[in-house]
Amino acid sequence: MKRSRARLAARSALALFGATLAAQQPAPNAVFRFERPIVVAAGGPHRLAIDVPLLVGGSAFRVFSQSPTVADRASREVVSTATGGLTDLRLFDASGREVAYLLVPNPTIEPTWRAAIAILPVVPVETEKEKTSGFEADLGSPFTIDRFRIDGLSPPYLKRIRLEGSGDRARWTVLVGEGTLFDLPDSSLRQIELSFATGSYRYLRVTWDDTRSARVAQAPSVQAREISTASVRAPLTTPVSFERRPSEPGRSRFHVRLPAGRLPIAALALDVASGHVLREAEVYESRLAGAEAVPALIGRGTLKRVEQGSLAAVALRVPIEAPIEPEIDLVVDDGNNPPLDLRAITVEFAELPWIYFEAPEGALAARYGNPSLLAPKYDLEAARPALRIETVTDATWGVPRTRTADENAISVVPPLPTVGAPVDMSMFHFVRDIQTGDAGLIAVRLDEAALAHSNGVSSRFSDVRVIDADGRQIPYLVERSSEPLSIELSLAKLSTR
Repeated sequence: MKRSRARLAARSALALFGATLAAQQPAPNAVFRFERPIVVAAGGPHRLAIDVPLLVGGSAFRVFSQSPTVADRASREVVSTATGGLTDLRLFDASGREVAYLLVPNPTIEPTWRAAIAILPVVPVETEKEKTSGFEADLGSPFTIDRFRIDGLSPPYLKRIRLEGSGDRARWTVLVGEGTLFDLPDSSLRQIELSFATGSYRYLRVTWDDTRSARVAQAPSVQAREISTASVRAPLTTPVSFERRPSEPGRSRFHVRLPAGRLPIAALALDVASGHVLREAEVYESRLAGAEAVPALIGRGTLKRVEQGSLAAVALRVPIEAPIEPEIDLVVDDGNNPPLDLRAITVEFAELPWIYFEAPEGALAARYGNPSLLAPKYDLEAARPALRIETVTDATWGVPRTRTADENAISVVPPLPTVGAPVDMSMFHFVRDIQTGDAGLIAVRLDEAALAHSNGVSSRFSDVRVIDADGRQIPYLVERSSEPLSIELSLAKLSTR
């Protein structure tokens, strides 16, 4: 790509909030930007899970949220679902023939909670090295389960727990090696369920770690969640990069880079250094408002963690609206505490549909990456009412690649103009070079000189122009940041009195 050089000129300015060197956009008649193999073990019906590379390259989903069902209210506060995306996805066999597919959501199956029909205490153990107690719960017959709930214990409590499962009460499988259950009303923290890998079990054995806490009475209510195979898939997550940004005292600011814009993200999960935590967090992204880009609040939450010795009750998740931009800002109110020691951020996606298709054995490929395409309509739609996605065999993805112009057989469309009329630089009092780089979208941060010598914020920096090497104007947009500008000041003693 051609290297670009531009200069910033103003009658009394040195910099601006954001400057844009418009990049050439992909030709609108490009067929597909990406191709990716699909691996199937045999012919017949298959289902594919949507993953991050497909979300990044395909057309965007919309996200809507709803209250959870009464039966599952203890697990999640809000259920976010992605819909209407991947309209540009097409599947092809080895001969280039298009293969029909459907986007099929998980069936709306209410989970069934099976109560234990009998609870037997386990002999307590008390030695110099360990102190434990517990019980065994009998569900009556084997069920396919993935979650365990203990209800009715008198709060407050914070207990470490080991959970095992068995079908015959002779051979036991460790379901949760070190889990934590807690109910701390004063801190508004409650977790009475444990998740584990799906399996068929009749008996469940609980071992309480009583080393650092008092023994608990036998649990008055023990339940396990019976599920279908359609409910097995965990929400899609991916770690993201971030950097700490300058901030005023009492706040921690982090700039978060997402894999792409317009992703169906539902929440940020934070990994914070050990210790008690009770801080408010907000998430912002830049959105157009009139002639400016301004910070818009897209999520807020309370970060909580209570520690008792080696045990911790944790709630470090911030629900957000699906962001439009690929970059967002996390702002944490530190109060009188040190800056938040943030170790990692993971984004959680909304619930995504399956990709269902029927194809004979052989090579298959997915092509996507053209948002101008409308969603396809196939005769396969007639099979939707009888389709049971939970019974379908899984297919897997291969590595995606970018398709070439020759593969798409397209002609190159002349790019839209990215420069304006010439301007006489002698009219400006100050001229400042912008760092040389590749053509594309760039941002130039304001400094104290720009604020001191330009017409300033009140006029949206109306006297500022961005000019290329040929003296032509480059369009730009003023962007307001929630991040404060910090200026180091020097002090000089004026008098010895």
